[in-house]
Amino acid sequence: MLITSSTRPLRCSGIALIAILYVLLSGCSASQLLFFPKKNYLRTPDQIDIRYQQIVHPSEGGASLNSWYLQSPNKPRGIVYFLHGNAENISTHIASVFWLPKAGYDVFMLDYRGFGLSTGIAKIPEVFSDLESGFEWIQAHNSDKLPVYIVAQSLGASLAVPFAADPEINKHINGLVIDAAFGNYAQITRDTLSQHWLTWLFQYPASWLISNPYNPVDFIHRVSPVPTLIYHSKQDRVIPYRNAAQLFQKANEPKDFFIAKGPHIATFNQEAARDRLLNFMKSNQTINRPAQSGRPKSENPL
Repeated sequence: MLITSSTRPLRCSGIALIAILYVLLSGCSASQLLFFPKKNYLRTPDQIDIRYQQIVHPSEGGASLNSWYLQSPNKPRGIVYFLHGNAENISTHIASVFWLPKAGYDVFMLDYRGFGLSTGIAKIPEVFSDLESGFEWIQAHNSDKLPVYIVAQSLGASLAVPFAADPEINKHINGLVIDAAFGNYAQITRDTLSQHWLTWLFQYPASWLISNPYNPVDFIHRVSPVPTLIYHSKQDRVIPYRNAAQLFQKANEPKDFFIAKGPHIATFNQEAARDRLLNFMKSNQTINRPAQSGRPKSENPL
């Protein structure tokens, strides 16, 4: 069955303009502009022959989160903690990871508060509690002490960087993989709103509202000694490629870079991108160890 990645992004439209005006006039949290949740599932893993558990787990503020745990048909080699982008829900973002169980990895797919069957309203910093909740579930149920890797895309990737930089999380992960991340919230807001005449005038006021202290570019150096693999496509029209180059430059070793092809978060449609991820995880089965010298040579993003 052909599964295609959802590319509904950090979007710019008349809806975004209305949302900005609502924030300006109501005092609503500006960070809510980043999230575009979808409640209904478009598919479930069993419909594409993947064995899974639906996980219900609590988060801060009384939110109840509904996530999926995809199970490998064979003895798993590790666990992937997957953090999706800002739109829709896990039922569409499964397009990026459905192949991993057959490759030997269990996958915990987190749906943030307000997404899918999860309750609450997604905003920053509350959503970091959701990341912690999912990670705690993995830790509590990882009886075989399998290696754990964070794989994240788009807004999820930008959330994953400060999350992985937390010393209490950092010491329990074997690798961080970020695809199509942005480095700075204010800058990506300006970039997004500048793309449409309806929102062009609002790019600076909105960026002042949405600026926050969780910019990935300020945290990525703290992820080391956990190995970091950065993906980005030069054809990404949602998050400019320069974000990846900036993050790679700021990251400490060990680090790798893979130049993807195609539109936003279509990375894992490519066999070469999948192979690089599998090699990265295989090379980092021992926690907090640099990848082996035989790992694929990193591409230069600069």
